[in-house]
Amino acid sequence: MNINDIARFATDRLDDLQDVGGAISNEVKYAARQLRDKAVVPALDVAMESGVIPAEPGMYGRYLSGTSNPLTKMPADIKAAESLMNEKINQEVTVSPLKLQVDQAHNEWLELATTVDAKNEMYNVHGIGSPATKEEEAKVKQLDQNVINFANQLGVNRHFLGAPSKNQEIKKRQKNYTPTNYTIGDYRNMGGRGLDISQDEKKQIHKGLVNTLGRYTVKDGIIDDRYDFNDFMKPGDIWDRVGGINTGSGALSKFINMSGRAAHHLGFIKPGSGYDVKFDTGRR
Repeated sequence: MNINDIARFATDRLDDLQDVGGAISNEVKYAARQLRDKAVVPALDVAMESGVIPAEPGMYGRYLSGTSNPLTKMPADIKAAESLMNEKINQEVTVSPLKLQVDQAHNEWLELATTVDAKNEMYNVHGIGSPATKEEEAKVKQLDQNVINFANQLGVNRHFLGAPSKNQEIKKRQKNYTPTNYTIGDYRNMGGRGLDISQDEKKQIHKGLVNTLGRYTVKDGIIDDRYDFNDFMKPGDIWDRVGGINTGSGALSKFINMSGRAAHHLGFIKPGSGYDVKFDTGRR
């Protein structure tokens, strides 16, 4: 569907008033769109950019208006969260040689122990193949003792040795990441996950990015995204399925769902409604 074909700002509902108020002229419809796109939406964009209105409700309200005008002014809380996350991902970290030795010992034990257990199960339970050899059993015990020795050396439970360290988690986030070109594309690298940040910083990133942009792409320093709701694809869909912004409040959540249904019912939005988002991070 062409974006220009999507009815905006309840203009198609204005025709329903013909029975009681006579014909509604195209000039009135045009004026309504102009008021929204030339005054209301730009004022909202400036308010979000200055931080007067948070991006989470502001971007959602912008969507409910039915505008298709791109959002190019970066809201203050998105700018702060994106800058913080970039700073945290780019921090210099090193993984200790001892940790690498521990990982190697743990992985060698786990790989062989899994193979031995599988062999014995297939033979003893299903009568398939042959059991593990005595040499393999002995090797597993030897590797297991190596893991126990490392655990004793570090003073930790041996079952925690296979978990990545904080610096290793950060290294994962840094892989294939450059400040000017990257994609936040899956839950594992969403928001502040794995960045060893404080609870306040985590809330800041979650509020400024996860609840606004979610998955997005940065190309040549420009955030390129679209704000819409993919589940809202056809008339009659239950709005509660669509989801939306994460409020953490039952009453506010109900209000948001009600406002979504109301905007749909009034013709402000339709399946396919939304707007492009292009923010300049300032990094080149």
